[in-house]
Order: sequence, then structure tokens, then C-alpha cells
Amino acid sequence: PVLLFLPGIDGTGSAGATQWPRLASSFEVHALSFAPADRSSFGDVLSGCESFLGDTAAGRGTLLVGESTGAVAALGLAYRAPDAVDGLCLVNPATGYAGSALSTLAPLLPRLPRGVYRAAPYAVTPLFGKRDWFRSIVGEDATTGPPPLLPSPAAALAWRLEEHLRKGSAAVNGRLAAGGRAPASSTLLLAGGRDLVLASPAETSRLQQRLPGSVRKLLPSAGHACL
Repeated sequence: PVLLFLPGIDGTGSAGATQWPRLASSFEVHALSFAPADRSSFGDVLSGCESFLGDTAAGRGTLLVGESTGAVAALGLAYRAPDAVDGLCLVNPATGYAGSALSTLAPLLPRLPRGVYRAAPYAVTPLFGKRDWFRSIVGEDATTGPPPLLPSPAAALAWRLEEHLRKGSAAVNGRLAAGGRAPASSTLLLAGGRDLVLASPAETSRLQQRLPGSVRKLLPSAGHACL
């Protein structure tokens, strides 16, 4: 079966890379990633993933693993193409973004002066529990240190916050509110007990009530970037 990983706001697709060698014995593992200049809408992302699954996973079974913003996309894709998705694993899902403090603070980040914007991730990284989650946005290279910025990184963050997170979560929550059958036959909800970015324990409890048959697991010592 195919495992498709949908990334958080960083867009690298590498957040779960340490897990892939182990999972490769049971799945054909793929990960979605975004270039800094990518301006795909939420609908574009779902269409692209649906097309990929149709070409790659037809008849083999599919597990979607979505982290944070990627969990919003995973749910959206499952609702859009339920016959193409067999299982969901939603990690610290950002479906509760609209009611969080993050929804007020995050849109301010792309408006910061260029130098302050580049330095900001160093200040907020402890909240995520993973020091390099931001590299694709600020353009930091692991070996040479901070190089010149990638093309319009602040614009990339602003786009993803608006199109993938705010609009995406609104669309998915509309589907959740409508009720009906679960979008996948099996759903695992994972919440970091020390998530300081989103209220993931509470949000996974809410989703468990909305998604019939889903299973919720709390990871007590994990932060937001818990993979």
C-alpha cells in the first residue's frame, strides 16, 4: 500500500523522514513538498494529490499521514476522494486554527522587516519542539548557515497561512459540521501533549467526536513537530 505524507506549514515533506526507513517495509512511502515560489491553492493541492493517488496507488490501498496543516489537507482529500483513501493518520491537526491564538499572531510574521523575519524562527523554534522546522521558509542551509533568502519566503508563508491553513481549515470544518459517514475507514488522531503551537489534545478530542470510529492517542512528551 501507499503512504502519502502531507507536510505542515514548512512544506518540506521531510518532517517524518526519520520514520520512513522503518515504514518502508510496510508501505511505498511518498511525501508532498512545496517550493518556496509555489502558489497552489488548497483546491489545487487536493487535485494534485488526488491525481497522484489515481496514477500511483490505484487498487493498492492508501494511508494519508498529515501533520498540522497537512492534516487539514489529508482530511480535505479524504472527503473529496473517499474511494481513494483507506486510512488517515492526523498528527496535531490544524483544523482548530481559526479559534487559536496562532490565527491572530501568525499572519503578522510575513509583515516583519526582512532581517527580523529571518531571525524570528530562532525565537519561536522551542515552541515547535524541533529546531529546523523552518528551513524551507527562511532559506537556512544546514551546512553553510543562513544564506541569502529564498525567493519571496515571507510571501510563501503568507500564502500558505491564508490558502492552505485559513481557507483549508474553513472548508474542512464545513464538511465536518455537515456530519455523515467518516471520510476513511480508519482514522488515527495523534496529539502532542506538549504542543505549544495549537491546542492539539483538545482538537483531537473534538475530531474524535466528528469522525465515527476514529482512535485518539496522546503523546505526552511530544511537541508540535512531534514526528
